[in-house]
Parts: sequence; C-alpha cells; structure tokens
Amino acid sequence: MEKEKYIEEIKSNIQKFGYHVTYVIADISPSFAYTIGLSQTFNFELVIAGGAFYNRAEKETIITSIADKIIETDNKIPQSINLGELGVFSLSLVDESWSKLFLLGVYDILKKETVVALGIVPDQNHFTLDIPKMSVPFNVNNEPVWQWMAKEWKYNVSKESTVGTDLDALKGKAITEVTRWEDDYWEMYHGDGNEMPKDQIRVVSIGTMLGIDPSLIAAFDVPLEKGLYRESADDEWKKWRW
Repeated sequence: MEKEKYIEEIKSNIQKFGYHVTYVIADISPSFAYTIGLSQTFNFELVIAGGAFYNRAEKETIITSIADKIIETDNKIPQSINLGELGVFSLSLVDESWSKLFLLGVYDILKKETVVALGIVPDQNHFTLDIPKMSVPFNVNNEPVWQWMAKEWKYNVSKESTVGTDLDALKGKAITEVTRWEDDYWEMYHGDGNEMPKDQIRVVSIGTMLGIDPSLIAAFDVPLEKGLYRESADDEWKKWRW
C-alpha cells in the first residue's frame, strides 16, 4: 500500500473509531502492535509487544478490546481487563525508550515529539519470555530477545530462520531437544517433540530463541536432520544421529 493511502486509512480509522491499530509482523524480533490516535483524545497510546502465546488475530482483538473499553468508560483506566479465554490483562506505563522503538507511526503521522504509552501485559498463564518489561528503559542486556532492535545479526545462519517450539519453553523451561530440518528451520522443545500437542506449538524467530537461551547457539552447527539433546539446562548438549 502506498504511504499516502496508508496514512489516509489511518486518519479515517481515527475519525471513525478513535484510533487505528498498526501490527508489525515478526522478523528477527517478535511482533508487536500499537494504536495510533488514542492520544488525540486520551493523551496516551496502547502497545502490546511479543506474546507468542497469541496469534495475530488474537493480539489485534486484545488491543482493540482494551482500546474500546477505555473509550467506552471515557478514559477510566482499569486495574485489570478480563477478556475471557484470552486472559486477564494489566496496563503499565511504557518508558519513552520503548515508545521510540515501537510507536514510530505515532511520532511520524501525528507529528508528536513525545508519546505516552501504556503497555498491555497478560496474566501469568499467558505470559511468555518474549514480552518485554517496558516500564524500565530499553537495554539489550536486560531484554536479550529484543536485542536485535539495536544490534546487527552476526551469525552463520539466516536472521530470517524460524523455530518450532512449545509454550513451556517460551515460558522458561529448559529446551532439551533440538532438531534441524532445514537450513533455516529448527524444532526446539522442552521434552519429546513427537509427543508435543499441536496446540502447544508456536513458531518464533531464531533470534527469539537465542535471546531466551544463549546456549542454543550450538544448534547453528547441527547438520540437516540431525539434533542435540540434554536432560536439563545445566547439562552439556549431546549429539543425536550424527
């Protein structure tokens, strides 16, 4: 879509609904979504970053539902927002360093020098390690999953590589099994991948997994259709089928 038409669509949505939602698809960094236009009425925008538990449609539902609730209650910001099966969410003030990383459309289209934003945070049952703590300044050491927003990818595999993994791994349990199926695709699971329920599997970037567990750099040198395994995060990786 040409930029001029895109800007017109944004302005039209702001006029009709009070805001527009911009969704930035995942690349080496996780996906994120944010509003443009709420700040014209309520002096803040909303942003949801990471959250591999949810797919794109669910994230868009989350951010639009919360935006609509704020509009309906005339700027009354709730302590928690219950969205049924999607979970219970809280809002926290976003440090400006994160706003400058994520909310580029607000600065550009609304011509703002500073942007106040509230970050959307899910409950613990839906929380994954790709969700940054945006209430404190951005720092690559504190948020390694998001380090590629500020650093170049310097490894011997494509930064567009992806990984099939499970929710337990994304919540912090140790990866114990790694298999490389393509030059740019691995599976990395906590437990036996053959027994992993499909509804527990998510596909994320290789950068996300390396940010969660730096020891997974060993997977970069695994030949096709070969793997690694270990019993726990404290163990050394062992070769499988090679």
